[in-house]
Amino acid sequence: MDTSKYIRNGDFCQIVSDKFEAEHGVKRNTIVYVVGTKALPMSEEDPYTQRIKMIVHIVDHNLHVVFDKMYIMDPDSLHKVDDSKQRTLTKILEMDFDLPEAVKV
Repeated sequence: MDTSKYIRNGDFCQIVSDKFEAEHGVKRNTIVYVVGTKALPMSEEDPYTQRIKMIVHIVDHNLHVVFDKMYIMDPDSLHKVDDSKQRTLTKILEMDFDLPEAVKV
């Protein structure tokens, strides 16, 4: 089984649905950063049938992750970005949180 398309924590994905725009104003093709997963009931009538949802942050137009707001998304609305873009965005994220040389232990 090919698991390379599975969405995992730390992946960057693109929104491929218009559902999210109606709810939150976030448009199709926006890039998001996956920070976690959560199992949620599919209905109030059957709380034990659950679906895994993705907890994400939006990536801004300058390709930086915006951590001031989190969203819960259905993974059907997401598609992983290609490996090259994944590496680029990961590098930007790492640089955003890199400590100054004097502070490193």
